[in-house]
Amino acid sequence: MTPRQTAKYWSEFQRVRDVLIARGIDKQQIESKRHELHKKALGHHKSSKDFTNADLDKVLAAFLAITEPGNLRAQLRQLEQPAARKADVWTQIEAILSELRIGTDAATGGGDLARRRLAYVEGIVARVIRGKRTWAELTDKEAAVLLGIMQKRVLSQRRASGKLEAAQAAVDDGDPWL
Repeated sequence: MTPRQTAKYWSEFQRVRDVLIARGIDKQQIESKRHELHKKALGHHKSSKDFTNADLDKVLAAFLAITEPGNLRAQLRQLEQPAARKADVWTQIEAILSELRIGTDAATGGGDLARRRLAYVEGIVARVIRGKRTWAELTDKEAAVLLGIMQKRVLSQRRASGKLEAAQAAVDDGDPWL
């Protein structure tokens, strides 16, 4: 987990801990309860240090079931985070495709812009992501890998077209998709 994810995990567990103490759970049993929650959420025991994004989402949803038992929306929202991350990546990829002018040339195969762009992205997926052929098959983590590839392409094109200064300025300015 990243430092931010670790901080989020421990912050949310502190809320769980407070609820458990209020329910009369002995402080010595709380650590055991934390591991039980991992097992319940993931189907097996796993250290929080080894969590993937998906693992963290599931465990945080389990924490919310304790801290906000009447708020099913919050629990479901947490479980929907992989799809939200993937949608965010697609938005960033679309911006890159626009800058690269992918799909805007009629010579790229006709059809509507969205379909041509999806075909372009899926061509990369098929070549780069082992065992996957379509955008829909990607996990949020694989989508992030694809985004990294697209980011490198746009930087390469900027350099090749003499926009190196613009590319460097965008990186320096913290451009969210570079």
